[in-house]
Amino acid sequence: MDRVCELYAEKIVPLISELEREKTVQYYAQIDWAAHMNSLRFGTGVDAYEAEKTAISTFFAQRKKFLDSVWIARDTYYTLLVSTEGWAIRNAYYHIKEGECPPNFGYAEDAFEGWFYLGTDIPYDSSKPMTEDIAIYAKLKE
Repeated sequence: MDRVCELYAEKIVPLISELEREKTVQYYAQIDWAAHMNSLRFGTGVDAYEAEKTAISTFFAQRKKFLDSVWIARDTYYTLLVSTEGWAIRNAYYHIKEGECPPNFGYAEDAFEGWFYLGTDIPYDSSKPMTEDIAIYAKLKE
């Protein structure tokens, strides 16, 4: 594990920095050009394109923070699987830092009984800090 952490610091961190610093600038230039061309052709604005650039920058910042936390600070994370079997959306996975609480997913009281451990009728308490991988589901009212 030590060698993997060293390689991350030596090889991956510089690549991520270059990607953030140089490659995104090139990509943003392409986005700007596309926005300009679309404004000429279709009379569209550039707000959506600016939002796309912001989303990319935010993703890089959040991802780098997470990866540094795992590979440099060596923090422990657990996986919270929110099962959506039978729903129109797919399962959602959250990586929660050890000792932190997961987000409060809430639920519509008129439709759901609450969140339960997958495969059981045991209620899940999201106010408890994560200490292991957990899978939950939303139990519908009958």
